[in-house]
Amino acid sequence: MSEYLSFGPMEKVNVNSVDVKNEHFYIPHHHVIQESSLTTRLRVVFNASAKSSYGVSLNDILMIGPKNQDDLFAIILRFRSHSIAVTSDLQKMYRQVNIENEDRNFQKILWRDNPSSPIKTYRLCAVTYGTASASYLATRVLKQLAINERSNLPKAPEVLLHNCYVDDVLFGDDTLEEAEKLIPELQELLCSGGFKLHKWCSNEKSVLERAIKTEDSKNSCEIIDAKSIKILGLEWEPTRDEFYSNFEISNDSDLPTKRMILSPVSNIFDPLGWLAPFIIGAKILIRSIWTFQISWDDPVTEEINKNGQCLEINYTILNQYLFLEECFCQMPLKSNCMHSVMHQKRHMLQSSILNQLMIHLFLLSF
Repeated sequence: MSEYLSFGPMEKVNVNSVDVKNEHFYIPHHHVIQESSLTTRLRVVFNASAKSSYGVSLNDILMIGPKNQDDLFAIILRFRSHSIAVTSDLQKMYRQVNIENEDRNFQKILWRDNPSSPIKTYRLCAVTYGTASASYLATRVLKQLAINERSNLPKAPEVLLHNCYVDDVLFGDDTLEEAEKLIPELQELLCSGGFKLHKWCSNEKSVLERAIKTEDSKNSCEIIDAKSIKILGLEWEPTRDEFYSNFEISNDSDLPTKRMILSPVSNIFDPLGWLAPFIIGAKILIRSIWTFQISWDDPVTEEINKNGQCLEINYTILNQYLFLEECFCQMPLKSNCMHSVMHQKRHMLQSSILNQLMIHLFLLSF
């Protein structure tokens, strides 16, 4: 909260009788700890869905707004089309978008820096995560920034328009030279709107040197050098340039409960359908469990437990599967292979024949 006050998204309010009579709303807040976060593990959560004394919350009267960004499926596929892949993150994206002065009274909060201090009233001056309209407002600003600069910059505006998902930016190019040119162009575009990129990662480390060179000397350029990172919910290993599954199984009970079996299934995230055959089996098991009408913490039957154990084995097997990040590869195929490829209609394939003998073929999605 001290950071909010220091960097401007929050300002102190001198409460008087006039302010009390004007329309306003107090947003409750609390902290959460994210152990998986590489940077900010302690975060503030603002609950704009909390009801007021009149039984209405701020989110009840705010409009959500339409989508400003492309679907997750399309963004990931475009990301996988590049030989040189780069990911980054818009630092404190919501806080860079200010709201009108007259609207700030609807984002009041109560806070004190230590238990012995008096409680003071503040108001949030920027778009606040937790309000219904936050995502629309922030992404709409990014969209307008890209539209305004389309005629001045060749590639960066298209990245903002088609390769951003909330505050995650996924882009790249087919050559090292073009990828290195794109990074400073994208930084220039975002800087003109008051945004900054950080958490850089790439399957080609030399590209990241360009990000460091072009970064403002007053700010450190944060490079993610982990073995694997999460991008849009997917596990990506940049050095090997592969996606993989990472299921955690910790069921030591001889007779697990309904909750123990269903909880891992509900955590499966598969936007490209890579795990579709496995997920179908998991859903069949879910349907079987529901027919027994047992509560969440009741042990399941022996039959269900056997099927659940098979599911755990599948989890282990899936953790061994790797999916290449780049979805364009060259491999020569004999002409008699084309017949089998054409009949795999349950798969979505992208293929093109070049020079009669060279075929580009890769699995995009189930």
